[in-house]
Amino acid sequence: MDTKDLTLPAGTGYVNLRVGAIIIKDDAVLMVGNDTHGYYYSVGGRIQFGESAEDAVLREVEEETGHRLEIDRLGFIHENFFYGDSPSKLGKLIYEISFYYYMKVPENFEPVCSSFTELIEQEHLVWVPFDSPAKIFPAFFHTELKNPSQQIRHILTDERSKEQNACRSALLIIPMFSRRPGNSPPWPAFRCGRWACGSARDPPAAFPALHPPKPDIEPADSPRPPC
Repeated sequence: MDTKDLTLPAGTGYVNLRVGAIIIKDDAVLMVGNDTHGYYYSVGGRIQFGESAEDAVLREVEEETGHRLEIDRLGFIHENFFYGDSPSKLGKLIYEISFYYYMKVPENFEPVCSSFTELIEQEHLVWVPFDSPAKIFPAFFHTELKNPSQQIRHILTDERSKEQNACRSALLIIPMFSRRPGNSPPWPAFRCGRWACGSARDPPAAFPALHPPKPDIEPADSPRPPC
């Protein structure tokens, strides 16, 4: 990880300062993907120490598309709580503040991607139509870019609420399977942790081998680029 990137340890997690570019052409937005993650994320990246947000988005756009575009205007300020899915921050809570800028797009704009992920995987650029069912982050691009506002929008996304809701659902389901046959003691209580929320495949090793069925809850999506 580049030590200039504004990713700061805080408590048991991290704080990120990030920029994103909104590059629109023919009712589609330019997004980035790779062969590991099943979603697309915005062109952009972390602000580096000493940069302004505008300097950072100009640099990131040039690095990821091969073109030096001009900024049109600031469109969104996005506060985002999510859990990391990259090796260096896997499962860590991240609080990210992102500045998304609309960019001026010339008619002859032909982007060429030469950037890589943390795992040194080649990234690729994709034009995602506004009405596409593809999974993208930030997810609000699906709705907000169809009828863009001239005002700066502030948006809050909090993945922790998904996990809390999943925990509540899990705790409602689990007691149905929690008692052993006959007069045997009940199964150990299921703690409301990440595995109970569907974020891990197996219960703690200390639990009996014949554990009760786990609730059918899918892992929470990670609403952000790999981080």
